[in-house]
Amino acid sequence: IYNWNMSISKFIFNSTLWIPHITKTFVIFLFLLSIVLRGIIRPLSTGTKLNFLFPINWLYVGFIGLSLDIFKAPGYLLGAIYDINNQNRFKSGDKENLLFVCPYPYDVQAGQRIKFERHYEKLKENYDLNYDYFIDYKTWKTLYKKGNVFLKFKTFFISSIRRLYLIKNLKNYDIVYVHMWVHPNFFSFYEVLYRYFSNKIIFDVEDNVLLNSKKTLLQSINPLNRSEKKYLYQVTKANYVIASSPYLEDVYKKINEKKKAIFIPPTLDQKVYSATKLHYKKETLIIGWTGTHSTKKYLNIVEPYLKIIAKKRNIKFSVIGNFDYYLEDVNYEVIKWNKETEIYDLLNFDIGIYPIHTDEWSLGKSGLKCLQYMALGIPSVSTDYGSNSRIVKNGYNG
Repeated sequence: IYNWNMSISKFIFNSTLWIPHITKTFVIFLFLLSIVLRGIIRPLSTGTKLNFLFPINWLYVGFIGLSLDIFKAPGYLLGAIYDINNQNRFKSGDKENLLFVCPYPYDVQAGQRIKFERHYEKLKENYDLNYDYFIDYKTWKTLYKKGNVFLKFKTFFISSIRRLYLIKNLKNYDIVYVHMWVHPNFFSFYEVLYRYFSNKIIFDVEDNVLLNSKKTLLQSINPLNRSEKKYLYQVTKANYVIASSPYLEDVYKKINEKKKAIFIPPTLDQKVYSATKLHYKKETLIIGWTGTHSTKKYLNIVEPYLKIIAKKRNIKFSVIGNFDYYLEDVNYEVIKWNKETEIYDLLNFDIGIYPIHTDEWSLGKSGLKCLQYMALGIPSVSTDYGSNSRIVKNGYNG
């Protein structure tokens, strides 16, 4: 308020008109509000007679209440700080407490599901696991669709308050595992608080987000976000950083204050990827791709070539994703991603493709699609760049 005095004064009032200091006006307003609350609203809500309060007693009662609030304020403030820093940890047996702070609910988003959610059951052997998801299941279903503005705003507001309230419990956890961000907006405000009040922070990040954070999911969730420094702060201050590619592991080691960063590849469950593609001659060859709305832009790379091939060969282009898709002059199908049928849908592919741009952004990609194809015995055609070059031996397994 103090810094806005001149701006507010010039905007609202004529320069020749004298006005009180804006900060004083604001404080006086708070005092009057407190007196009304303490002197009228609260007494009436507890059954005090109206004729007792008026005409003058409400001022006495309100002033006494305001005085009590002022005297108690320092104690409230110190107590809150003391409570955050000195809570006793709650532990069951010898297990440590681990808190996952994630953007999305369990088992709906590929980055979370394949990166760390697969390990929950194993981690439970040594840790007491806790989770906090910013987006709930109901909002997730409409998050990338038009409309449902009230639902999205309600989730944003409630989750913002909850994650702020969660700060008082952070000391109870031995490790706080942050995937991508604590809050999709407010610059690094939430991330700074979580770093300060946490014992240890593990920061798990996808893609080369330091290159241009405006391309990330932050913008998808909140188009007003302009927090370019959010990721940089987290990479710098975390106790350990988990990178999505070997290239980024080297980058993060140079940035992180503790020089702690490691590349952990996506995890494929052998029990799930237990089937093997049976190849045989057939009339229509299926060329397939799997991905999400955030990666569908890479299909533009291969679309011209698919159209050329379609004129010479009997092919069908199969797309597994969570978005609508259209391709002219090519026989194609769109299959909505489904956890229960994912492996079956992938096994329909005769060839799996993984096109990416040969730029710095793609150096942050893990090569997941190649791993999925190969795990099921499906030959892949992919861009010879980044992690793909480490995974695929040309002419041998793709």
